Order: sequence, then structure tokens, then C-alpha cells
Amino acid sequence: MRHIVCFLFLVSCFLLLLATPAQAAQEFTTVFNATYVVNPAGSTTVTQDITLTNKLSNIYASQYALTIGSTQITSVTATTPTKVLPLSITQTDNATTITINFPDSDKVVGKDQTLSFTITYQNADIANKLGRVLEVNIPKLANSDTIDNYTVTLLVPTVFDEPTLITPQPDQHTTTATHRVLTFSKDQVGSRGISALFGAYQNFQFNLRYSLNNPGLSPALATIALPPDTAYQQVVYSALNPVPLAVTADADGNWLARYQLKPQTTLEVTASGNALLYLEPTITVPPPPTDLTTYLQPQPFWPIDNPQIQALAQKFTTPETIYNYVVTTLKYNYDRVNADFTRLGALAALNNPDDALCTEFTDLFIAIARAAGIPAREANGFAFTANPKLRPLSLQKDVLHAWPEYYDREHQTWVPIDPTWGNTTQGIDYFSRLDLNHFTFVIHGLNSTQPYPAGAYKLADTTGKDVNIDFAATLPQSRFELALEFTWPNLVIKNHGNTAIHQPKISLSSPDITSDTINSNITIPPYGQVSLPVKFQPQLLVARTTTLTATVNDTSQTFTIRLNPPILPLVLGGALAAITLILGRLLVQGFKRLRPLRRQSQKP
Repeated sequence: MRHIVCFLFLVSCFLLLLATPAQAAQEFTTVFNATYVVNPAGSTTVTQDITLTNKLSNIYASQYALTIGSTQITSVTATTPTKVLPLSITQTDNATTITINFPDSDKVVGKDQTLSFTITYQNADIANKLGRVLEVNIPKLANSDTIDNYTVTLLVPTVFDEPTLITPQPDQHTTTATHRVLTFSKDQVGSRGISALFGAYQNFQFNLRYSLNNPGLSPALATIALPPDTAYQQVVYSALNPVPLAVTADADGNWLARYQLKPQTTLEVTASGNALLYLEPTITVPPPPTDLTTYLQPQPFWPIDNPQIQALAQKFTTPETIYNYVVTTLKYNYDRVNADFTRLGALAALNNPDDALCTEFTDLFIAIARAAGIPAREANGFAFTANPKLRPLSLQKDVLHAWPEYYDREHQTWVPIDPTWGNTTQGIDYFSRLDLNHFTFVIHGLNSTQPYPAGAYKLADTTGKDVNIDFAATLPQSRFELALEFTWPNLVIKNHGNTAIHQPKISLSSPDITSDTINSNITIPPYGQVSLPVKFQPQLLVARTTTLTATVNDTSQTFTIRLNPPILPLVLGGALAAITLILGRLLVQGFKRLRPLRRQSQKP
């Protein structure tokens, strides 16, 4: 759950004048202690102890309102040490407001006098048990300047795994017989809130459908994009039916499967498997890009040369400042989610800030980042959400999601972030570290629109969902299976396994090669292959055979290869040309001798 807590004091003086929230900060000292106890099922019991101390002698609190960015609030109570307080609850699309009215008998009058009360409730959005992972998110303070002292205590049952992410780091971290206890101060919680993950990785099971059509009168090739490995995810395929002609990796790291369709036919492709999502990146998967300038260029929806974008790029020069600007400038338009989807782009997002979907949050970040000299691109895929109001999915093709990535030059890796959810959750930190809920289908860096993700390959008569994803209880079985071939002058590596091969260890052995090393900075997707040239020593006039032993990871094979001298074809060709020339001359001379004889025989 992602939410924000807003505090509103409605105070009265003896003259019966209502004070504004800003006035309340001047008239009361506020101490706010919140305790979040996560139960094994995943819901959270929240206890908020609040103490108001009068700064003035003629002011007292008559009402207190607490707004929580969640609609899953139940079992609400408000009490003082001696009685239950009356309260009312109102809800909007993505928030719940609890309003407490203090009876006259509970109104505390006089400078330095205190009023203490407690609000308790159940919140199903604070903690979510998602597959193998427990995810906890506690909001930042909306108006922390009105709170003088604020502490948060989080208790998580020890039945869950060790925490793999806690942001920010707690002031204290202790363990009892039943709970892990994390304590945070106002300075920590007020800036970004609290995010914690318990579990090392997430395991999604997927089943995808692609519907292809060739209406033409001749055979045609069709290409689909399969979910690829990234620095934060590993994909293991259990089936791909039918098997494609080839699978290749493009410069962005997309896996493109190619099929041939007969004339006037349709083809349904299904892909199933598991995706393992991790918090820490594997920087060599896939290999870092060699040319980052391509990720600084304008693209449709990313008009980096526009004066408005340029002005923002001069003002916001780091990924974090750009992220914060986008989160606080745009507003998510829930009314557009169910309408026909139209991507507006970065400039339209600026001009219509209240009309944004995930694509606009993503496009605006990418445009400003590229204009500021920060390589950026779009990731598009599936993001699991337990509450669509707080973490919406905006691409209507089977409910997909989009988020940006920027390139961290220091760590040489792409870093995913999510300004959309940073906005809709009203402040949860999706910049410092992304969660384990974002499953990438395609990457748009060199092209802002292609390839299309799974879920976008539909025909007019297609029914049902094309994207089916759920949590998996068991780990997939990775199968590593290589086949080696030699087609002069290339070593061909075929991946018959169900997972990609990244930067394989390749060694060559032969008395006739110029080097025993070969470029291994490659990715071979499952069902894919690569051809790598092998350089041999130049031969003289005599053709002969040699052997080449190639070892790729744990697979080794020896080939017998015939080496033909490069000058031998020239010698044979020259000899053939000379023989042809000589024979031609002899034929011409014979023809000349024959003509006089024929003329003599024709005389009377």
C-alpha cells in the first residue's frame, strides 16, 4: 500500500474563532507516535498516539482530522485514557479521512495543558504479502512542519524472511522472540516515508499469447518481443510454441522472435515460463552499452530540443531532481484509464499536467533527462498492484505499465524508477530503489514506440486475456543446452536451452588460428544463435586440413576444417584463363587455314 497521512487541526479559541492548520502549528506543540504491527496474514494494526500541548492560554482543540491515502481502513476507534471519542469517516477515490470531535468535557484550556488521545485502525494497504515477498510501505508526513516530534515503530513477525531493503535505515533495529522491531525518527520519515522488503527475490509465473496475421498473397515474416533478461530480472522459459525461426537480441536488449506466416493465415504464439526479479542489479546482464549518445537523442514523444524541455533541463540536472519535479508537477487522471488510450508525450504532459497517465510521467522524465545529458529510456511491461487506485496500471492492452530508466555511469547499469507510483502513492519513494513488482516486457531506447510488448498483439476476433501472470511457489528449472557448428569462417553457437547465455566463456584451440580468444561480450537468448568469425593463419599454395576445438562454457566440440590457400583460386583461375586463351588462338588459326581450302574446293 502506498499512502500519505495528512493532519488537520480545527481549533477554537474562547472567542469561538476557528484556526487554520498554519495557525494550529503556532498554537499547539504536537507529539505523534505511530506503531505499525504487521500480522502474519499481511494486514497491519496501526496505533497512533497523539499529544497536543497548548502554547496559548485562550486556545483549545475542538476537532482533529486525520487523512490516510487508503480506502482499506477498518475497525477505527479513537480514545482518551478514560473514554471513547465520537468520530466520523469519509472516503474519496483513494483516501480516508477520520474526523474526531472532542466533547466539551474533554477540551483542555490553559497554556502548557495537554490533550492526549489514541487512534487505532486496521489498514490492508500498509503491508502486502506478494508471493515470496512481504512489502511494507509507511507514508511520509504531508505537513511535517506542524509536527514537533514524530516517531514510527514497525513490528514485523519473524516468520517472514530477513529484510533485504529498508529505506531509510532505522535508528534502531532489534529482534524479539516474535518480531523484528524497527524504529524511525521524524527526520527520516518526513522526507520520503519508509519502504521495507522482506525476501530476496520475487518469482512470477507467466503465460503470454501473441496473435499474428498475414492477409497478403505471399509469405511474410512477423516479429514478436519476448520478455528479456535485464540487470534486475532473469527469465526462464518453459515453452515457446511454435518454435521460432530465430531469436535475436537488439541493441536495447529486447529479445525478438521471428516467424514466417503463409499467405492469408493467422498464427497464435504462446510463451510461458518464470521471471525472477531481484533488488540488486547484475551489471553485466546484458552487457553495458558501448555508445550512450543514442540515448540522448530526440524521439517521438521525447522532444528534447523544445525550449520548454531545455529550460527544465537547465534547472533540473540530476535524475533525482527530475524525478521529484515530474512527481510533483503531473497529476494522474484516473478518468483516462478506462478510456481509449492515447499517448500524449512529454510536451503535452507539460501543457496538460492534470491529464497524465504512466506514459506521460515516463515520457516527461525521459525528455528532461536526455536534454540534461542523462541517458534515459522507457521500460514497458507488467507491474503487480494490490490497489489500482494507489498504484494504477495505465496501458489498456491487458493492463500494462510504463516506467523510465536512467543510466548510472558510475555503476555502469540502467536504474529503473517509477514517478507514476511516486505520485499516486503521494510520496512513497520509487527513486532510491524500485520494488520487486515491475516485470519488464520490452525496452524503448533507440525507438520510443517499438517493439510492441506482449499484450499488444491482438486481432479483431481475439477474445480473452493475452497476459496472465501470477506468483509462483517453486523455482523454475534452468536448462543449459548448447550446440556448436562451424560454417566457414564462423563458429555458430546455438542456444537450445530455456534461459539466456550472457558473456559466455569461449576458447579456441587450433595450430592454424591467429588468436585463441574471440569476442564473448554477447547475449544469446533462448532459441537463439550467434555467428562469430574465426581468423586462420594464411596458407601458401597447398590446400590441407586442420582441426579446430571450440569450447563454450562447458560445451566442447572439435571440427575438421579444410584450409584452401587464398592464392590457389587465383592460380587455378589464371591457368584456366591462359588455357582458354591458347585454345582460342588455336581455334582461330585453324579456322583461318580452313577458309582457303574451302574456297579452292569450290572452284569449277
